[in-house]
Amino acid sequence: MSLLRAEWIRAKGSMLWWLAGAGLFLGLLLTAFSLVGEVNAARDLLYPQGLLVTGMAAPAAALFAGLAEDRERDARAGGTLWRPVAPIGTRAARIAVVWLALAVFVALDFAVPFAAVLALGLGSAGTIAVVAVFVWLGMLGPAGLAAAATRRIGLLPTLVAAFGFTIELGYFTERSWWWANPGAWPARLTLPAMGLHFNLLPLEGTSPMADESPLPALALTLVLAVVGFVAAALTPRRARPLLAHRIIHAVGAPVAVGPATQRPERTGFVSALQGVARAGRTPSLSVVLVLTALVLVFGARYPADVRGALFAYAILPVGAGVLPTLVWPRIRPAWALMQIEHSQVRTALAAWFICIVVLVCMFAGVLVGDARFAFISLLAGAVLTLASLAVTVRFGVMWALAATVVVTIVSATIGGDVLAESALWIVAVPAWPVTATGARVWVACGLGVVLLALVSAALLRALKGMRPARRV
Repeated sequence: MSLLRAEWIRAKGSMLWWLAGAGLFLGLLLTAFSLVGEVNAARDLLYPQGLLVTGMAAPAAALFAGLAEDRERDARAGGTLWRPVAPIGTRAARIAVVWLALAVFVALDFAVPFAAVLALGLGSAGTIAVVAVFVWLGMLGPAGLAAAATRRIGLLPTLVAAFGFTIELGYFTERSWWWANPGAWPARLTLPAMGLHFNLLPLEGTSPMADESPLPALALTLVLAVVGFVAAALTPRRARPLLAHRIIHAVGAPVAVGPATQRPERTGFVSALQGVARAGRTPSLSVVLVLTALVLVFGARYPADVRGALFAYAILPVGAGVLPTLVWPRIRPAWALMQIEHSQVRTALAAWFICIVVLVCMFAGVLVGDARFAFISLLAGAVLTLASLAVTVRFGVMWALAATVVVTIVSATIGGDVLAESALWIVAVPAWPVTATGARVWVACGLGVVLLALVSAALLRALKGMRPARRV
């Protein structure tokens, strides 16, 4: 109990509980989307929540667990590493508090549709409570595994693996061998209670999932939670870097040095752009760009509308949100000196990010074969990337990642549904390449330019001056 109390004190006031409180915002947002359509039963209010189950449950759990792990890394475990404290017990207490934060997140999320059911007098409010419990149980195992993975490989690779766990493995939820697929266990438990297929279509009465007992899926989900807890408690933090570089010290012959040359009083914008590009070039950035290109090329085998949906609903929001979190931590320590060296470095930084967005969006436009798609993607991508950079600079990496998850959910909810035909399409900026057709193109262009100007002004103001370095 003393370890739990100590972990509670460390977590109190941290961003972990801010993320847990974001469940209320998510519940309000998804319930508002469900009320746009026809609501005849309690399950009609759960349709937007299906995106949380089928796409965002494991990434959200990984974000909670990774936040706690990064907090301990930055605080050097509060000095407990060299004190007589059981490390296994400390890690077990940490994942227990993360599970509690996930419970608060899910409770606040589903409290909104629960209240809506009571207000509308629909009945069957207990269905929403059961689904909420199932969703929370399904997030326990991924949270424990993500805590262990974050200690070994870092948060961003863990988030990528979490997306694959939920989406790629969860895709096989309705196969006969679902019991052999851990990624399908949480969805197999929750989706029948929601009355939905994995693609969020209504579950027919003739489907094998309709009359299936939840006990097998519940047992397997609890097994996954136990495995996650054990992994989180037993996995130590990596002591050496994952990719260690060999340093060779060599003595060379003296090199003749010429006379000193006076530095020019003013350098051009291009030199600032080149400096930012050299400073921000990281191996992880190259890997992400290569993987994005490979995914787009692999998607070329599918119809153009599928390629466009893949880019607009997944690659664009996730890539635009993650890109600044890869680059800014590398640039941040030298940012004060960079501003002294060149007065236009702030504009150069924003321009360099936009150049990356242009490269990716033009490539996606070529594969989709639509100039309108490429231009709207470029406009939406520039707005999202600069907004994510402003959040990263001002509040930290974790806030940017949390905002990325929320924006991705909102975009997929609106753009992939009949809500795209309503005025709500304006809210889903990442989905503009798909939803902004016909006369909407001009609306998206005008609004996009305004948003780009506002975000750019906020970013330049956040970049100005010297702020304390914040990693989370």
